Amino acid sequence: MWKPQSRRMLLAAVAGPVVGMSAAAVVTWAMPRKFESKAVVEVMADELIFVPAGGVEPEGGLPAAHQRLMAEQLGVITGRQAFEMVADELELSTRWGMNRGKVMEELDQAVCAKQNRDTDIAEIVVRHTNAKDARDVAMSIAKAYHKQRQDA
Repeated sequence: MWKPQSRRMLLAAVAGPVVGMSAAAVVTWAMPRKFESKAVVEVMADELIFVPAGGVEPEGGLPAAHQRLMAEQLGVITGRQAFEMVADELELSTRWGMNRGKVMEELDQAVCAKQNRDTDIAEIVVRHTNAKDARDVAMSIAKAYHKQRQDA
């Protein structure tokens, strides 16, 4: 004969996962959609980076000087100057209905730049609730980076 305690435990074991999955479905449905757009740029050094004979190169990677260059350039891509150029070009304050400071915060949260493995390729990733804005911002950041490199 089943005891009342074991019935409650059986009910909890069956109902618990169903309630949990239902709650997760509601939360997922209520979350705003995010669209992702990518732009790819090649980062080239202003001068050649040599690896001395005998190899001071780290195992399976690029020379330390090249790694520093990539880190610096990724910082330029996601830097304030690039974001300001993008905000001006796309008129994001008007487009998003936000003041300049809020637009900069939004860009800082939406934009990510990373090195594509051990290559000279930087990938600019933009996640935004509007697909067109994600695409436009990714392309505009790539253009802003290119302009900054030309000006330097």
